[in-house]
Amino acid sequence: MKGLKHMLTKRQWTIFIFFIIELIFTLFMVAYSGDLSFLTGNLATLLFLAALYLEKNERSRTILLLSAVWIIVYGAIGAANILASMFAAGDSAFLIDLVISLSMLAAVFMFSTNYYQSNFRSKERNLGIYVLLLPSIAIGIFNLVTYFNFIFSPNILVVIMFIFEMLSALTLPLAMLIYTWMRERRIE
Repeated sequence: MKGLKHMLTKRQWTIFIFFIIELIFTLFMVAYSGDLSFLTGNLATLLFLAALYLEKNERSRTILLLSAVWIIVYGAIGAANILASMFAAGDSAFLIDLVISLSMLAAVFMFSTNYYQSNFRSKERNLGIYVLLLPSIAIGIFNLVTYFNFIFSPNILVVIMFIFEMLSALTLPLAMLIYTWMRERRIE
């Protein structure tokens, strides 16, 4: 382990932590529910984080771009479902969820194009990524804090599942935010 610590950069360690959180959540949900759709649903995020972790690899840019396309397509389908629910229920509360989803998809697009072009020097583009990620991070933190205020389940597995679900919702936006910030500051 000591040799591994000296081989990885700070950015790689940071992304590795996010990757482990997402992997634990995915495997836990598959084991808990017995449904492999959790694995296929989170595979794009795992590939995205793995490509960031392997940033020195020549194929990481292509893998990240393809996984970003996968995330965007999957997210667009989810946004269409939110839109349909909004019209069916006649409730404008779905509009907030739709805006958060669309801003996250736009952030994934901007981040992946920056990563593919190795262009994290433009402060305007980085600011755009930060602004687009803020709604997802804010709602994720709000949900996490709200859940801790209202833990009702005596079942420890359910509590752990919800905690990892909340952390998983924050994984991708926080990873992109921190990675962009580290690249902008040229932190290896």
